Amino acid sequence: MAAIHYAAYFDVPSVIELLLGASRKSDIDSPCHEFDGGAPLHIAASTLCLGAARTLVEFGAGLTCTDALGRVPLECVPELRPGEAFPNEEGVASSLRELLHCSLPSSHPSESHSSSADCPSSPATSGRVLLHSLGLKIGDKVVISGSKVGTLRYCGTIHFASGIWAGVELQGPLGKNDGSLGGVSYFHCPMNHGIFAPLTKIQKYDGGSQAENVASTKAPRPAKNISYPKVDVSHVSSKVQTGLATLRQKHTYDRKNHELSIGDTVLVGQRKGVVRFMGETQFAPGCWCGIELVKPDGKNNGSVKGVSYFTCPPNHGVFALPSKVKWLPSGAEEETSDLDSLVDLNTSLSRSSTDGDSGGSPASQRSAEKKNPRSQHAKTIQTTLKKGCWLTVGMNVFVSNELGVIRYIGPVHFEEGTWLGVELRSANGRNDGSVQGRRYFTCKPNHGLIVRPSKVTVRGINSAKLFEEQPHS
Repeated sequence: MAAIHYAAYFDVPSVIELLLGASRKSDIDSPCHEFDGGAPLHIAASTLCLGAARTLVEFGAGLTCTDALGRVPLECVPELRPGEAFPNEEGVASSLRELLHCSLPSSHPSESHSSSADCPSSPATSGRVLLHSLGLKIGDKVVISGSKVGTLRYCGTIHFASGIWAGVELQGPLGKNDGSLGGVSYFHCPMNHGIFAPLTKIQKYDGGSQAENVASTKAPRPAKNISYPKVDVSHVSSKVQTGLATLRQKHTYDRKNHELSIGDTVLVGQRKGVVRFMGETQFAPGCWCGIELVKPDGKNNGSVKGVSYFTCPPNHGVFALPSKVKWLPSGAEEETSDLDSLVDLNTSLSRSSTDGDSGGSPASQRSAEKKNPRSQHAKTIQTTLKKGCWLTVGMNVFVSNELGVIRYIGPVHFEEGTWLGVELRSANGRNDGSVQGRRYFTCKPNHGLIVRPSKVTVRGINSAKLFEEQPHS
């Protein structure tokens, strides 16, 4: 993301004006990979940043400019379902549509599409045009993300997402459906042979190395344990300093000349575990790590689709690519306690079987405080927003380099102080806005996080700096 993309995402019109003035508007329609190749106006529309959108329109941003999914900015304004949006967001979305709709040239098809439902041929036409530009047609053999090979059966819009999507019938049972989604049939194929993907992920099959990957899934070779060397990326840094001195970065150790092996203690995202398997698998091509997690945050017991790769308790096993695994040297387990606490607050609490009030009886609370003097000390501090602070619900933020939106600011039932509820753009969260049966906000499953302000960055500022601690009276 370039500076103008960040300015559009965080809705800072004054910064947009400065950037466009300095570049003489040369980057006003520059594409952003993180937003499907969309321009700054696409970003402002999809994140409901009305101020940024108005500034970009005033400076002449391309209203008919399309992203990688063939969408103009007007088509990126999210459709807010009842109960899923705050009242002010519905008004912002309506104002954005009016702004982008009125500014569109009258000849552009999106204007008639947004004002009338009598254009059923428009999505199909867009799909055919995009297919033609890629040199593809229905029935062609294609490859998805360079790994899965199949036959293109559908190209067009779908009911659960915007943009143009491709429906592919895979050669093997590596898909997720039979060509139907949510009761809507887009094409027909055997069960688990169908998959949908953005058109940008589709390429024409050239009969090259992808065939070997497919062959390996059809006739899997016996799994063998190998050592997989890691690529040293410690010298790579972000172009933009976001202020996120996260625990992941803090506990990244020098792994030069270290080969991951069975028995190593590792981190997978925010989860700690031990490597129990390394080698090729039958469920996907390439080398995979089988990891036994310390806590039941996994997906299996070391077996996938009836094939056992290692043995561990249920829900303690997980498989990950070696590039997603971080090695921890011996003796470093205690240093990851802060990282584990973040997982505890968002997963362990939501999975606990405590009945009734989470606080328990006064006697149990006194007992817990004796056992944990640290928590007793924490209860003497109250965290509040500083006077004149501009942090509000609905603002776009970063959480551990993930894009998200603040949905809740306030106290929680499981800990003292002020916490932030964040809805992530991707399904990398831990909940749906509720923890241990207590709801703080509403979002899609695995899109929600409840975190301390120190984990959140807004406009390049660690949000902990926007709060102040006061003695609890």
